[in-house]
Amino acid sequence: MAQNPALTQLLTDLNAAPHPGMGNDFFAHVGSHMALARTVPPAWFPKTGTATEAQIGGLIANLHSLTTVAWGAYPLNGAANMTAWMIGSGHALLTAINQACAAHGFAPGSGTMCAEIQAKTMLNYTEVTKGTSHAMFSQWTGFLEVEDLLQAEVLITSGSEWAKLMSRAVTFAATSCSKNVPESEPERAKLNTWCLKFKDLQGARTMSRAGALSPQSILLEPAVHQATKLLVSFPELDTRGFLEMVCSAAVALQQQEKRHARHWRVAEAQEAMRAVLTCMESAVFGPLMGYGCPDRASLLIGQWAKTDPNFKKWAEYMDVEDEVSPAWAYAESVVLTPLADWAGKVWKFWTLPGSPPPGTLEQALQEGVLMMEVSHQLMRQQLHTLERKAARNRNRKRAECSSSSDESDYSSSEEEEQEEDQASSKPLPAKKPDPPKGPKPGGKKGGKKGGRGRGHGKNGKRGKRGKKN
Repeated sequence: MAQNPALTQLLTDLNAAPHPGMGNDFFAHVGSHMALARTVPPAWFPKTGTATEAQIGGLIANLHSLTTVAWGAYPLNGAANMTAWMIGSGHALLTAINQACAAHGFAPGSGTMCAEIQAKTMLNYTEVTKGTSHAMFSQWTGFLEVEDLLQAEVLITSGSEWAKLMSRAVTFAATSCSKNVPESEPERAKLNTWCLKFKDLQGARTMSRAGALSPQSILLEPAVHQATKLLVSFPELDTRGFLEMVCSAAVALQQQEKRHARHWRVAEAQEAMRAVLTCMESAVFGPLMGYGCPDRASLLIGQWAKTDPNFKKWAEYMDVEDEVSPAWAYAESVVLTPLADWAGKVWKFWTLPGSPPPGTLEQALQEGVLMMEVSHQLMRQQLHTLERKAARNRNRKRAECSSSSDESDYSSSEEEEQEEDQASSKPLPAKKPDPPKGPKPGGKKGGKKGGRGRGHGKNGKRGKRGKKN
């Protein structure tokens, strides 16, 4: 580990005459203080007993990693002993070291940096204090005191830096609030208290909305909790993982097993999609999603079903695997892939400085935006082809049933067929969308979200799964 010259110089000055050993005494005090406060892992320093020179040296070696402490800003100012030093610069330096260790995210008891802080699903202590010291925090807690969840959500989805911190805090509160809070982090304990209050209000609303969609369901609460736990895992998933996660959450809300999803017809796919997006809107993203997304998603599924109710043509066109519901496979391509892309933009906005606002999911699912996606263009072209064929077949049947049909009827039919042939021969994009590969940025695996659903094979076609023995 590279040494910080300023820390080395400070230690030299503290140990110099006329007070030899004062530097070691000071850092022994620092180590025991932080060990008792659980700011640093126990392996760094003993809580009790007289520290050895090796333990003091090990602590100082670890402190060299704290780049935020201005070691040269705490001069001796003529202090001749430890008491004089602590009354002056020593106590201020102790406080700075303590805060830097907490902000760095050293997890008590682990000896390593907290994985949740590294993944940004848990605020470090500097972020916690920024959140609780902001003027908006008292207004936010005021709304929670009177159980005004809507106004509390509006505050933390405004797009400000404070709002982005608070969005992360409440979204992943179930994880962060389950951690032991060091005595040195009183603001974290305060934040956790209010985050849990927020999540309780969200949970009650989500149960109410899920119950309204499935009034006959029993044991709904465990299903909602399971689905919510799955949905908040979105930052660490690539596109394929995101699709699988949403399917698992939908299955949980339907209180079914995963194997049942392969048999979902259009009505069941619409019901599952409406349930999972309702849960996502109420328990995860709130106003960020906009309004009416569950119904919009159901409408997008229904627009194909009007012409191809069993999604047989979609299954043929996309080579959907036999074990996958064609209706759900369509929903994955047309609804959930844009949703995965939008969720990735939200995560970047929350965690990467300078990232543009993601807009709402409501906006992302509008026709004009979707038409910029190759998969949606292909879907629309194929749907247009099916609609023209269906119209031509209806005209033929009317002509055949009409006793007064003449050559003009057949001429009209031939003209429609020529138009249909011309429509179906319009140039397609160079290829269908590539399959999702690699994880997205900001997630644990890195990479970029992409792809258009399950198992595309050659030329964008979905490869058929081999039969099980």
